[in-house]
Amino acid sequence: MYSRLDTQHRSQGDAIDDIVEEHGALDIVVNNAGNQNRKPFVEYTPEEWDSIQRVHVTGTFNVTQAAARHMVKRSFGRIIMMSSLSVAASRSTLALRHSQGRRHHLDAGTGV
Repeated sequence: MYSRLDTQHRSQGDAIDDIVEEHGALDIVVNNAGNQNRKPFVEYTPEEWDSIQRVHVTGTFNVTQAAARHMVKRSFGRIIMMSSLSVAASRSTLALRHSQGRRHHLDAGTGV
């Protein structure tokens, strides 16, 4: 069973709670959300920058925190963080590299 969530919204914690209530447990979460503006960083609008941060950093935090609360209670769970290596090869996506770096920092700090 899987569910797709719009990770940008804090309310996705409620969706995680609903999944646990319906199915009894949450064993695995795969954070695989991402977005990218395929243009040079210097051409980004503030709205585009905010969108990247909401998806890559805030969205990952929202889903991971909500899932970890249930997993810690059960002393069991797996959280898989996905990110793109293609970003490392691109010189024009500085904003995405920055958000991926912040996401890797979040990965290391969850400790679930």
